[in-house]
Amino acid sequence: ATSANFSWQGYDDMNFYDIPSYSYILTKNIGTIPDDIPEGNINSLQTEVAKVYTSLPSGKYYFKVKAKDDAGNWGDAETLIFSIDNTPASRPNVLTEIKTATQVTYTWSESTDPESGVAMYMINLTALDGSLLDNKTTLPNVRSATFLAPLTGEYKVTVYVMNYVGIWRNSNQETFSNDVTPPTIYATP
Repeated sequence: ATSANFSWQGYDDMNFYDIPSYSYILTKNIGTIPDDIPEGNINSLQTEVAKVYTSLPSGKYYFKVKAKDDAGNWGDAETLIFSIDNTPASRPNVLTEIKTATQVTYTWSESTDPESGVAMYMINLTALDGSLLDNKTTLPNVRSATFLAPLTGEYKVTVYVMNYVGIWRNSNQETFSNDVTPPTIYATP
């Protein structure tokens, strides 16, 4: 998501919910506070109780809002902390292929995502025509997957990584082949 939607309601001991105005700010600096100038249309400050921010870049944000009562007193700011992550994790790379007679194991490089973190990996084995032959998912701390009964012929291996906001990124496709046909020998006298 690239937007954030906020709403609030203040109250005062003297007038309960009759708050005449608010001041708010969206910042990346935890120390910044809203100024003492009411936000919104001067004729309807009391109804200024929501704000939508759009097209926000990735990062950690602080939304701060404070209220002013009928006597002109400004209250302390309320702070909401949130993060926006618009970028995928770093690209994983297939590192090794280890074959035995009954299985093949692939390992890949670690991906990182400073905004939301890595949620999972998925590795796909696909035929050269793009059809899915097999796949596995792993937790973020596991960077290998083993497939039983190795495939024959050529196939592609792609590792995908997903961050905690659901953005996927894939490795480059690596083409591997598995020759399980024994050699034939012809002898002549």
